[in-house]
Amino acid sequence: MKRLFTLIFSICLFVNLPAVASAIMLGLSTEDMTMEAQIVIIGTAQQVEPKWTVNQGAIYTEVQVNVEEVIKGKLDTDTVVVTYLGGEIGDLGFRVSDTPTIEKGENILLFLKPDTNNQNVRSTTIKNTFQIVGSAQGKYSIDNRKMASKRGFDLIAEDDSKVDRDIPLNELIEKIKATDGGTQ
Repeated sequence: MKRLFTLIFSICLFVNLPAVASAIMLGLSTEDMTMEAQIVIIGTAQQVEPKWTVNQGAIYTEVQVNVEEVIKGKLDTDTVVVTYLGGEIGDLGFRVSDTPTIEKGENILLFLKPDTNNQNVRSTTIKNTFQIVGSAQGKYSIDNRKMASKRGFDLIAEDDSKVDRDIPLNELIEKIKATDGGTQ
């Protein structure tokens, strides 16, 4: 009887644990993301292109973003490429839990770090290619009322209070600049 209980318990744990664990993230505050990011920008997604990885094992998406404002860091260009796992090619789709999606024409604020997986996903290196800090937490959509909002992820309950999910854009920019010491 004890063996049967242990077996049933183990199966239940095995079946349920991965689904819960893969969908929950540690919350990152605006200050946390600012410190981890090399650059923080506001821009518009001009081109969104899903592609196969070099080994054809997964789909990733490259987004060309026209930079309208650099809030943190320095750029020598007005365009950056942002990559993230997931996307759709033809009838095939690949979705990664808690990974952001970006739509063409979307006005966004992004916390970015250099794309260190550059060689793993494509055969050539692209200058000014970045990844989003904190997955979906590092992408804000900006609406016509200048509200910055982010969605598409679940957090451990106690972390949710430190995350700015909906915040006026000017307040978000002030928090970023205060954390970064006001430098650009």
